[in-house]
Amino acid sequence: MALSFHQLFRPGKKVVGVELCLLPSGEKQMRTVVLAREKNIVTLQAGSAVHADVSSLQKGLDQNTPMVLAITGKGILTRKIEPGLQKEPAEKVIAHALPNAKASDFYLQRYIGQQATYASLIRRDRLDALLDEFKGLSVPVIHVSLGPFVVANVAFLLPGPAAVLTLEGYQLIFAGHDLTDCTPGGEPGEGQTVQLGDDVLPTTQMVAYAAAWTGLFGFYDSLDLPVEQVRQWQQDFKHKEKFKAIGVGMLATAFLLLAANALFFVCFSAQHQDLSFRHRHYKGTLVKLDSLQAELSASQTFFARTGWMGSARTSYYTDKIASTVPYSITLQELTMHPLDEAQYKKDKTMLFQPNAIFVKGVCSHPSELNPWVKQVKTSLRAKSVIIQDYHYDAKEQAGTFLITIMTQ
Repeated sequence: MALSFHQLFRPGKKVVGVELCLLPSGEKQMRTVVLAREKNIVTLQAGSAVHADVSSLQKGLDQNTPMVLAITGKGILTRKIEPGLQKEPAEKVIAHALPNAKASDFYLQRYIGQQATYASLIRRDRLDALLDEFKGLSVPVIHVSLGPFVVANVAFLLPGPAAVLTLEGYQLIFAGHDLTDCTPGGEPGEGQTVQLGDDVLPTTQMVAYAAAWTGLFGFYDSLDLPVEQVRQWQQDFKHKEKFKAIGVGMLATAFLLLAANALFFVCFSAQHQDLSFRHRHYKGTLVKLDSLQAELSASQTFFARTGWMGSARTSYYTDKIASTVPYSITLQELTMHPLDEAQYKKDKTMLFQPNAIFVKGVCSHPSELNPWVKQVKTSLRAKSVIIQDYHYDAKEQAGTFLITIMTQ
């Protein structure tokens, strides 16, 4: 039998199958089988448990394990119907199976197989009363079926494609692993067993085993019993399983976040310790570097103020001045960038005048001094050339002079 994606990956991993047999005496007899699934390998965990009342069913069962119920025995009417009635309204099918019956008084289950279709009827008040007994259980009921038709869901596990199974109250005939006939009145022999896959179990447990298998893989499509109470239980169970799955996912996410946070903490803590050690180690170097940068900045400011940062044209100016000196003038001293005497006398700060040139000399013909001064100004393109001092010595018949040149 091919399994759908939904069937293979449904949340449940353990299901309790229950056959509730309605005896002619009015009493109930219940057989339970527990199946578990691990990576699509099904194992029989418990069987052969027989109960006389509903309250004893949950003893020894996990309250999170769902229950699939198959009701057999007295009070269930089963009729084989034509394939054309598969999709007809329930009222028409009930009228066909039980003429003159009031359709609203019965629940209808349709078993739709490849070779046969059956209708099973049970009175609404009878089934509602049975389900009321299950309301107080902590074990949720997720599916209810009528008759032995759940056995068709495990027919592919039978040793051969054709088989005749005699159950308690029914005889089932299979051909090609498909149910072809269901007749009432069967009675299995004492100790009779049946092999289903790797499991060998008493025939009396067949219905309960098939019910558990149906719930384990979600084979509900072939058994349609529209009972609102059961559908509500099934929805509640699905929502509970979703909530559990989401809760586990959130816990796993929180754990991963905490683990990642711890990993980052350890990693960055080690880096922090390493950086702290390096900071302490290089702190002295950093302080020295700051001191050197401060000294460099002060030196740059000083050189900018004193003019040393500008371009030097000393050779240019001296060559120009020398080339203009006439024979009557003798240069004695030429000072480039002289010290600012006034500033030095004021606060002992050694500031130099970057654009000033002092020229001292002797002139034997005083009349040639002024023309030479003008020639120097023109040749140097100086801002100004001023005769700061001039003194004539009659004895020597020559004059000494001091000229201040201010360049551009």
